[in-house]
Amino acid sequence: MRLVVLAILAIMAIGIGACSQAGNLHQQIIWTGGVGYDVRSTTTSGSPPTYGASAAYNNSHKVERPQITRNLLFRGATRVKADGYDYVLVQGPADGKVTSTSYQNGRATSSVDYPAFKFKLTGYKRDEVRPPQSVEVDKLLAQLKPQVTDS
Repeated sequence: MRLVVLAILAIMAIGIGACSQAGNLHQQIIWTGGVGYDVRSTTTSGSPPTYGASAAYNNSHKVERPQITRNLLFRGATRVKADGYDYVLVQGPADGKVTSTSYQNGRATSSVDYPAFKFKLTGYKRDEVRPPQSVEVDKLLAQLKPQVTDS
């Protein structure tokens, strides 16, 4: 009998968003060593430019959560800067999970939960009114940039 595996991703607690984002996270977890990142625009009409920066990982990477957080914030801030914004307001993280369920012959055969979290980033131009908690994107990137030392 042929085993058909469909990854149906249910996002709980943090509302990571559309299945395409959850699917992207899941594929990265499976195919790239256990950690997935996704940064995308979540701006709605009439609101400031907003981005959802999400990460999920398998349990073998649990101790790496601080580094995964830094990597995710770096990716999110890089996206904000690339889109032409000078300041960013970072909110979060909100914790949750990505659930992958496998099916055979239309019946669920197994399910795996991956820890996940999400930041909300809002971009502002230099001359715009912005919240006092916003920071310069360049300064944030400098703080998050991986430190390389000569040996």
